[in-house]
Amino acid sequence: MEVKAVVTSVAFGILLLYVYLVNSDKSMGNVDIPAFKKPDANTWINDRQMNPEKQYNNTLDNKQQEGVPQQRRKVNTAHQTKRGVFYLKVNKAGSSTLQAMFNGYADKHDQIVGMPCSNSGVDRHLVGWPEPFKPEHLIPLSKNYTHWEHLNEHIKYSSKIKQVMAPGSVFVASIREPFSHFFSYYNFYYMEKTYEGYLKGPNKFKYFLDNIKTMPHLELIHHMPPSNPIAQCFGIKQEELYNTIAIQEKIEEIEKEFDLVIVVEHIEESLILLTECSDLTIEDVVILKNANVRNLKKSKPILTPNEYENLIQWNLADSMIYNHLNKTLWEKIDNFGRDKMAIKIKELRMAQSIKQKECDSVKTKPNLKRIEDLKIKHDCMIQNLNHVGADKYFRNKMTEKGIYDIEKAQKTCKYPPGKHGE
Repeated sequence: MEVKAVVTSVAFGILLLYVYLVNSDKSMGNVDIPAFKKPDANTWINDRQMNPEKQYNNTLDNKQQEGVPQQRRKVNTAHQTKRGVFYLKVNKAGSSTLQAMFNGYADKHDQIVGMPCSNSGVDRHLVGWPEPFKPEHLIPLSKNYTHWEHLNEHIKYSSKIKQVMAPGSVFVASIREPFSHFFSYYNFYYMEKTYEGYLKGPNKFKYFLDNIKTMPHLELIHHMPPSNPIAQCFGIKQEELYNTIAIQEKIEEIEKEFDLVIVVEHIEESLILLTECSDLTIEDVVILKNANVRNLKKSKPILTPNEYENLIQWNLADSMIYNHLNKTLWEKIDNFGRDKMAIKIKELRMAQSIKQKECDSVKTKPNLKRIEDLKIKHDCMIQNLNHVGADKYFRNKMTEKGIYDIEKAQKTCKYPPGKHGE
């Protein structure tokens, strides 16, 4: 009898506990708190609106963004978007391919894109080059907007960029192995023509390397440097290019200020890591075939040990930057997990195959009418523009939306744009 009473009492207690939990659940709501979940874009935007003074962290390394003036932390009053992206377009380091990819993302999310007004003619796409970045190098924003959300042009990096980009923006750059990079750079910027009075023999590239200690530092076309172009894009001073202490300090600055440095030789792994430290998805980092990307199919010569060492010494800063950041990339890959990375790369390749087929299919369809087909055609068109076409497209788009202050630009720009931002 006593046992029966105990059982009845326990059952009644369980029933009361169940009723309490149900009522508690209704009052509290079903709230999951998953670990390491990427922040939802809408949540982030709403939080930014409610707390305009709040400092926002970069997600991958949990680094605080510092030095952002108070007025830059205000919200773009008429605009909501994904987190901003700054891409340092490094010469001959996959930059045109990556720029096309980032252009697609900026257009898809109607981001506020910065366009230069500091250079003219064929150099119009350069942001103040060869000077370090200054805000007046960009077409100014109208009064409703306080910061840029997307910038991916050739630029000499300066910490002032942190001041003009939207709080929480992701900072990305790309680098390339020193030999393949310099050989491509040598041909792309016609170094053979610039140095024609100093070169002899059938293979002038190898002659250049064999006699590199006698070669002067001559400015190339578009005001480009003959050595260490990667380091100079990152903003290292001319007099510090062969100072190992100064180079190491620059490397530490890059690690602190950039969320990710893409290594071209490991582009797929880099793009997967990009999706982890930004709001870009697998579909956003798909790279399409671009007929406008200029690929010089020249086979690299076989270098002697002395020629290779001369190349490394000529590009000492670039070599040190590459060696360190390539190692950093693989540390991030190991932290991410190599098995997980292999799965994600398969997803990326599948997404790339699907997107490329979609783009190829709309090319052959006449008189497109379906909204879906027209959207696909537009998205594919954006990623297939060369830098001149993309420059014109975004200037027009930003101006028509009233984002650029063309009247103010007449006073602040060295080469003021016209009424359409051109």
